Amino acid sequence: VIFMECTACCFFGIILSELQGIYAAHNASSRDLSDHMQSVISFLKDNRVDVKVQKQIKAWIRFQHLQHKADLQSQSLMDSLPPRHRQMLACAMNKGLFSKVTLWSRISNSGSVKDHFTSQLLLRMRTVFFAAGS
Repeated sequence: VIFMECTACCFFGIILSELQGIYAAHNASSRDLSDHMQSVISFLKDNRVDVKVQKQIKAWIRFQHLQHKADLQSQSLMDSLPPRHRQMLACAMNKGLFSKVTLWSRISNSGSVKDHFTSQLLLRMRTVFFAAGS
């Protein structure tokens, strides 16, 4: 009975430490955005920017932060893969985009020059966002 209680206590401690690690990682990411947002808000208030414009800028900063985080995760995954898998993943992720362009409407792994060029181009693509009306 004592052994079971000790095992249960150890198991419970391990679970708590894992949850604490997850919570700390989430808070660090939120803290980064919060710190950056505070500096942006301070700058906007110091320069007496209109409230409507402030809301638009804050929304853009949040959007940009989330997209940047997703891009870093994607790039990290791509960097960890061998070249062949990297090409296959890039083709799978962007096939819908390139299928709309007549020149690249057929992405396959047949080994043709066009397919090789397309897969290399896909690997070098980067996401860029522009604000509406810019």
